[in-house]
Amino acid sequence: MPKSRPPALGASLRFLRFAYGWSEEELGRALGIKPVLISRYERGSKTLSRERLEELLAVMGVPSESIEGALYTLGVGPAFEGPGSPVDPTSEERRKIHQTAAVAGQGAAEAIRSQLTANIRQIRTSQDRGQAGELWQTLQELPPRQRLVVVEKEKKYRNWALAERICAESARAAAHRADRAMELAGLALRIAEMAPGSEPWCSRLQGYAWAFVGNARRVHGDLPGAEEAFLRSDQLWEAGAAADPGLLDASRLLDLKASLRSYQGRLDEALSLLDQALQRTITSEAQSRLLVQKANALRFRGSYNESNDALRKAEALIQEKPDLRLSFLVRFTLAANLWQLQRNEEAETLLPKVRELAVGLGNELDLVRVLWLEGRVLAGLKRIREALPILEQVRRYFTASQIAYDAALASLEVAVFYLEEERTGEVKRLAEEMLWIFKTQGVHKEALAALRLFCEAAGREEATAELARRVVDYLVRARNNPGLRFEA
Repeated sequence: MPKSRPPALGASLRFLRFAYGWSEEELGRALGIKPVLISRYERGSKTLSRERLEELLAVMGVPSESIEGALYTLGVGPAFEGPGSPVDPTSEERRKIHQTAAVAGQGAAEAIRSQLTANIRQIRTSQDRGQAGELWQTLQELPPRQRLVVVEKEKKYRNWALAERICAESARAAAHRADRAMELAGLALRIAEMAPGSEPWCSRLQGYAWAFVGNARRVHGDLPGAEEAFLRSDQLWEAGAAADPGLLDASRLLDLKASLRSYQGRLDEALSLLDQALQRTITSEAQSRLLVQKANALRFRGSYNESNDALRKAEALIQEKPDLRLSFLVRFTLAANLWQLQRNEEAETLLPKVRELAVGLGNELDLVRVLWLEGRVLAGLKRIREALPILEQVRRYFTASQIAYDAALASLEVAVFYLEEERTGEVKRLAEEMLWIFKTQGVHKEALAALRLFCEAAGREEATAELARRVVDYLVRARNNPGLRFEA
């Protein structure tokens, strides 16, 4: 004899009770009734109304919309009688309407859950970033070594948003001082390593921080170390992909890696990464930053007209939302393009505004690079007496900061003028001061070979201005093309 089926609402109660992990005893205690009554509701020996079912579900924290979903899943529901009038739905049509309504109810519930989840995430993200701003205000007043001690000691600093904030500070510092960028990136990474969360989420956060470590190493001239950092970043970032609610800006990883690829001479890869980043970002500030980077990559490739096109697009975006640093970068890059094209008179007209913007920013490394460009433009205009002291100052800065490639290039530019004046003794001194460069990782082997050739000639006091010019020209081209060989 077939068993009688339980009533639809009773079946729904049993299904949802099991689904949410409640026993009859637990639900009875929560309601203040005997557990046997729950059993009678489910079997149908006691009538269960829709209103009473919703009350029982509320105690378990189950939304009332789940009833339709349960009915649809169980394949039970009210009896579907025939049409009461010629225009009423048939029994089969009523059944389909019920199923459709149940599915729609599930969809509505899911949409509401998604929206409420998004609302909570937005509120907590804002709170975390606000707290990160306050924590950073405290940290930045401390000496670098003490910052790390404080972060290691106090749990409140183990905040994902603080790691994100310090990553951004490291990127900003890269334009000012390479050593500060390194210190901040390391601090951000340490916070990311200690921040709470699931393993995939922590992996995502650490992958983000490692990209900024790689960027700081690049600025410091350690290209092999930067490559290693970005490899680590990629591994950790991908391992945490499933746990990322979209908090961290993925386009930043692409544009930072693109900067490294440009310095490595892998310009096609750099441009591809920048195009991917441009597709993923929607803010005008981020788009203009990426366009400036693209202009630089095109300049390194010798595509000056395309570089200027990208700069014009960036400038149009900046006018919509002015940004001092991006304005500086656009004008500086345009002036550098003009210098490369030997259009020194045009470049000189841009320099006062470029200098003004650099002073306004107050970034040390920016100021030095502007000074270097001024010296180069003056040299291009044959105003050697003005250019030489500037280039000497730049050379001393890069040497003191241990920024190897730039130190080598600036030293050789100075050597050209000394050799033209037959000051071979001073050129020999310059060559001796460049010996440290051969012990660093900041210059690739082909460039080191060209530099060694010059230094050996200078040591014998046999170097010529023509040789120095050729090595300078080679270093400019080889910086972003490590496979290029110097022809002696």
